[in-house]
Amino acid sequence: MFDHQPTPTGWRTLGDPAIFRQHKVAFLCSHRFPSTVLLKAHDWIRRQSLENRCVMSGFQSGIAADAWKILLVGKSPMVRVLPRGMWHRVPREARQAVDNGQLLIVSPFRDDQTKTSAELASARNLAIMNHADEIVVAHAEPGGRLAADVARYAGAVSIKGLG
Repeated sequence: MFDHQPTPTGWRTLGDPAIFRQHKVAFLCSHRFPSTVLLKAHDWIRRQSLENRCVMSGFQSGIAADAWKILLVGKSPMVRVLPRGMWHRVPREARQAVDNGQLLIVSPFRDDQTKTSAELASARNLAIMNHADEIVVAHAEPGGRLAADVARYAGAVSIKGLG
């Protein structure tokens, strides 16, 4: 369990930094996942929304992108960690969530890192795991980058799966 601290020095932020001090549940999932994971993940995400739990993720693709949409509707607090520098143009739904105090957008990367890469996504995932109080991995594709990231990090905190 990590201390509830302000966002790390040097991270770019947009939104209420108090969100970062809440108990955060990291949510990660590989781009490729078996269909059996989808329903379990959606159920888990809806529970987080109903319980108003703060979820931290990249919310980038697949199940994590679904989580983004579900959590936005439910008004749960969120921390979206970008795999690049801070957005120059914030999408409308993100801007509304920031303005409503629901969303904190953070980037541990320099603003001139405008393109997402596998390396930056991996560094983002490690940053998410490092700053979460709990970690839930819906699915880590064997041999994939997320599986390697989780293996590097396992042992620091309890990592729960949905399977």
